[in-house]
Amino acid sequence: MIDNLILLGAIGVPCAIVGLFAAGAYRREFTVPEGYAGLLYRHGHFARVLPSGWHLRWGDGWTLESQDLREMPLVIAGYEVLTRDDVPIRVSLVLTYRVSDPAKAITEVQNWHGELLHYVQLALRSAVSELPSEAALGAPVGLGLHVFERLQSATLKIGVTAQAIEVKGVDLPITLQGRDAD
Repeated sequence: MIDNLILLGAIGVPCAIVGLFAAGAYRREFTVPEGYAGLLYRHGHFARVLPSGWHLRWGDGWTLESQDLREMPLVIAGYEVLTRDDVPIRVSLVLTYRVSDPAKAITEVQNWHGELLHYVQLALRSAVSELPSEAALGAPVGLGLHVFERLQSATLKIGVTAQAIEVKGVDLPITLQGRDAD
């Protein structure tokens, strides 16, 4: 009886240790920081979005990308566009945005940052092209509202929510400013 216990201990303990090491090789721990979402992948395929906190997955092939969900600014400085009466103006603005659907932002387009910039430029061109130069130069707040209206639905397609837009300046290009002084 004692010989069986010694034999069981001699075989069982090493097997248990090997089993624990093998289980540890198939255990993945992930920590997603506060203000971020974790994009969980298994063998390169998107699995799900994880909230902030500690997460445990069993098996191999798990990887995690973090996506910032905090409010962020996008600065557009001195973007030149044509008004309805073909006068070029330079517009500077700041868009405040937030990633609202990280899965969509990562899976819908290759580069959501570049796509967001493209949407802002298109909305700005569209809004300015409908206004005469006097209206565009004289009412930057109204111009910002026009751009914001066009931008909201477009950004939702890529999982981003436009929070606010502020037009910092609307000017004539330097080459036209000299002509006005004459």
